[in-house]
This record gives sequence, C-alpha cells and structure tokens, in this order.
Amino acid sequence: MTFSEASVTNQNLICVILFTVIIIHIFLLLNELINSEKNIKKYVDIIIFFGLLILISFLRASYDKVRETEPVKIPYIIICIFIIVAFIYSLFGLILEYKRMKNNLSDNSIKEAFDNLNSGICFTDNSGRIVLINHVMNKLITELNGSAPQLLSDMKTEGLNVFSDGSSWEFHSAVLEGKEVQGFTKIIAQDVTEIYEVGERIKSENIHLRETNEELSKMYDILSDRIREEETLNLKMKVHNDIGRSLIALSEILENSESNIFNTENEMKKLRNAVSYFSNYKHEEGSKSLEEVKASAKELGITVYIEGDMPKDKHIEDAVTLAIAESVTNCYIHAKGSRVKVAISEKKVIITNDGITPSGEIKEGGGLSSLRKKLEKAGLLMKVYYKPEFKLEIIF
Repeated sequence: MTFSEASVTNQNLICVILFTVIIIHIFLLLNELINSEKNIKKYVDIIIFFGLLILISFLRASYDKVRETEPVKIPYIIICIFIIVAFIYSLFGLILEYKRMKNNLSDNSIKEAFDNLNSGICFTDNSGRIVLINHVMNKLITELNGSAPQLLSDMKTEGLNVFSDGSSWEFHSAVLEGKEVQGFTKIIAQDVTEIYEVGERIKSENIHLRETNEELSKMYDILSDRIREEETLNLKMKVHNDIGRSLIALSEILENSESNIFNTENEMKKLRNAVSYFSNYKHEEGSKSLEEVKASAKELGITVYIEGDMPKDKHIEDAVTLAIAESVTNCYIHAKGSRVKVAISEKKVIITNDGITPSGEIKEGGGLSSLRKKLEKAGLLMKVYYKPEFKLEIIF
C-alpha cells in the first residue's frame, strides 16, 4: 500500500510527524553550523535535512491530488520507518549536541562564569581597551567614576575604596606575562569589608587600651601617694601617742618625790624613740594591741572598760584600737579622768570618759585629725560630740 492509498487520518499523522522531525533537525543543524569545528556529521545532517524536505514535498503533492504526472509510489511502511529513524536520529543528536555545548567552554560560558564571581575582575589589551569585565567590577567602577568604564584609564582605583553601602573593596592591577597576553593588564577588586571592619575595631580597641593604661598609670600614682600618706599618718599617730604618754609619765615622775630611776630611764627611752622619727635614727615599728593599750593606760592610772566584742576584721580592729589609745591620751591630758568606756555594737563604737565635760566645741588637733584620717582609710566614719559629755563615735 502506498501513501496515496492510505486513509486521510494516516496521511495527516504522517505529515505532522514528518514536520516535527524537520523542526527538530533544523535546531540540530543550526547548533552544528554555529560550532566552528569542521566534521563530516554536519554535512550528513545537511543531506538528511534536504531529504526530509523532498519527502514532505512528495507527500504533500500526493495528499492534495494536484499533480500532472503519476507520483512516485513509495510503500507506506517504508515512509513510516524512514520518518521514525529520522526522528530518533534528530532527537538524540540534539540531546548530544546540548550536552557537548554544556561541557565545552565557550565565550558565553566564560563570560557567565566571570559574572558569577564575587570579586571584580577586568582585562584590558595593549591599547588600554577593556576586552573583558564582569558585573561586579562594572558596578564598582560605575559608582566610583559616575559612568561605565571604557578604557584602562577609567580603572585608576588602586588601593582601598569604601562604597556607599558600607562595603570596602581593595583594587590591584598587574601586567600579564606571556607571549599571547603581552601588554594585557589585569585589574582585580576584592571584598575586604570584614577585614577592614576588624582592622578598624582593633585600632579603636588599641586607642581604648592606651587610654586605659594612662588611667591605670594615674591610679598607680594616686595609690602610691595614698600609701605614703597612710604610712605618714600611722607615723604621726604613733609619735603623738608615744610622746604624749612619755611626757605624762615623766611629768608624774618629776612631781613624785619617790620617783623611780628605772621608770625615768624607761620613759626617757620611749621619748627618745618617739623623737627619733624626726631624725635619721631607726625607730621601732608596729601598732599596739588592745592589751598593750590597756597596760599603757593603767600606768597612767586610767582603766579601760570594754563592752562587746572587738571587730573581727584586722584592719578595723587596729583602727578601733588606735582610737582607744588616742582617747586614753586625751582623757588624761584634757579631761583629767580615770576611766575610759568603750561600747562596741554591730554598727558602731562609742568611746566616753568620766573626766571634765568640755566647755565648748572641740577643735581637732593633730591627734584627733590624724585619727579621723586613719579611720576613714579603714572605711569608718568618726564623729565627735561635746554635749552633754565628751563622746567619740566610730560608725562602721
């Protein structure tokens, strides 16, 4: 059975399939013609294409019944086999051509790869004309210069540049070496935003560290001054107490007709030791304990009564002991008393005596003034009252 003898439905189906095969073969042939490589397959595909055109012309003529001569009678089955083989060949050829183009490098694939880079890159020829530039570099140069780059002279952006979006880019250019690229120049822009921000943060921290070091240096100087001041204060308190007690004891010995030579020499030794603070002689150091203060007071005829427990903190205990010693001296010299009472609670210490009530407001001399500074160094607050009786209050 020939094509002209087949039914109209079969004839239409054959024509549609053949037209589809021709379309697919056209795409295959165009891809092969665009490819610059010369091969025999390209010429074979051209012959097949013209064969398909001739075949569809014969089939069209037989289908329209418009002919002056009897058409060539080709068996129907042969036409179908040819069309199926041509369809399979064209379809697989187009698939293979697509895979080949995808795996092979082309100008477009190279340009696409360059445009997808996160860094900016540009190449110029020996005449300074830009031959390749990616989107990143074009965007950066356009923002810097206000217009799209055209020549190498538009790319003079060596070094670090900060852009409006806060990003930082560093530009480098180099002349390429090699016979094929002689005279070509490469310009690269790298995103160094994170590195730049870290560098700026380090600079800021270094400035802060220098300022901190300067403040620490000042604090060390102040601390040294305070240590010297505290040592001087301790010295003053010790000198004041030792001289006061020694002079009092010497005064009593001189007034007593039955004076003991041993006690006189002992008190003179203490007085010399106290005076030695103002000379180049070595002096005895160390603060007295509460028991020693009580013993010294007893020698002056003064009894020290303690109510409550002494503070457990060693620095506060020493400060309170020093206040008791100063109060004993003042009780003997100014109040002419014989008893010093010390009431210790959780929040304060109150020191009183049974001597003469002050006639007016007490003016702090060297002893009380030095004692106040010593207590403040220990973190304590000192208050002095003269009504209705003398009272020294130390607040923790």
